Amino acid sequence: MRSLGGLAWDWAPCGMGVLLAVAGQPVLWQNPLAPSPEASGATGAALIAAAALPVAGLRRWPATALAVSAAGLFAYDALGFPASPADVATLFLLAWVVAVGRPAVALSAPVLVVAASAMTALARPGIHSVAYLAGGLLAPVLATLAGVAGRAYKDRNDTERRAQQAALEAHRRTAQRAAADERLRIAREMHDAIGHGVTVTTLAAQAASRLTRRDPERAGEFLDVAVRAGQQTMQELHELLGVLRADTDHTARPPETLGDVVRRYANPALSTTLNIPDDWPALPAHVERAITAIVAEGLANTARHSGARHATVQLTSKNGLLRVTVTDDGRGPGTAEFGYGLVGASERAASLGGHLHLEESPTGGARLEATIPHPDHTPP
Repeated sequence: MRSLGGLAWDWAPCGMGVLLAVAGQPVLWQNPLAPSPEASGATGAALIAAAALPVAGLRRWPATALAVSAAGLFAYDALGFPASPADVATLFLLAWVVAVGRPAVALSAPVLVVAASAMTALARPGIHSVAYLAGGLLAPVLATLAGVAGRAYKDRNDTERRAQQAALEAHRRTAQRAAADERLRIAREMHDAIGHGVTVTTLAAQAASRLTRRDPERAGEFLDVAVRAGQQTMQELHELLGVLRADTDHTARPPETLGDVVRRYANPALSTTLNIPDDWPALPAHVERAITAIVAEGLANTARHSGARHATVQLTSKNGLLRVTVTDDGRGPGTAEFGYGLVGASERAASLGGHLHLEESPTGGARLEATIPHPDHTPP
């Protein structure tokens, strides 16, 4: 497609129109069939050009091109000029309009062309045979059938292309959702592996710094906590990076038990208690990991923000619901919004069909509670 004078032209149809217009001239001048007295050779030549050259506009203006070409052809025939290669241009345009035109145009064009062809055949001077009339009608009918076949082929291709595009779009959205889920998973994994360890290390180091002069022995205890937490964090970071580099799909680090988490947050300034009832059920590994991560986030918030002296982790199972509660005796949650860690904990609870909320404990301090349906429980 090229631009010339602000108009778009397709050079292949242009060349076809010029070729048919030129090919029709020798037929016009050498055929002994005499036209009507009022027709001249120059008129015939102009009408051949009018019938052939509109092919150039078949892509941009198909219906207009067909109308101009048919007018030139039927005027040419009505004046009694001999058959010309320009007929091919009109028939080709008719097939094209039927194949690609709007439904209304594709339905009306064959009727109009066939009717005009019949009237032209009857009005043509000198020849009024049934065979000539039938031939004049057969050509546009065949062109129409060719256009119908082309339209069916085009519609089938369009349907297949739309189906392919829909499949590609669905695949793209699925890939985007999978990538987003994977980013969230990695973010939660890094927060659990690194964020909690850094929290313990930082808080213990800060406490040791404050106590260095007035209570060196207790400061040493906090430094021991900071060293152990830092070493564990480094190990977990190493394991996480190893999993990401290996492109494997298993959990980034060995599963940490609830007891491990509760002990990790215990330090000289914060005592922790874990209460697990005797009827606490055995749970699938992914549920255990989610509960452990929720408890770790609750204790991390207690250590960072509450100034509490004691925190309690309570597990209960009743009526098909698992309840995980982390309470402390600190300042309470106030009006603080959920940060990344609590958002991740809430997402973990939601992924199991449960929910998580943070509120002030009736006895003072903060209360983080997650309620999760038992994976094996069937509602009555």
